[in-house]
Amino acid sequence: MKYIKSFEKPQLLHVNLIRYNSTDSKDKFIFSSAEQMVKFRNYLLANKINCTIRRSLGSDIEGACGQLAGKK
Repeated sequence: MKYIKSFEKPQLLHVNLIRYNSTDSKDKFIFSSAEQMVKFRNYLLANKINCTIRRSLGSDIEGACGQLAGKK
């Protein structure tokens, strides 16, 4: 949030929130729950940062956000 607020006019920003989808590899990141996404969206909105929660598509073919990594 500190980084976003460092912008001259942070109210002109728009943040797209997209769920990270885990893969079979040893990910350091985890899938965010719908509750976590809404909580973070509300935090951004309370700080006058526009945002949208985007739908995640492609997880059925391992092509969703976070899954587009080469397999060995």
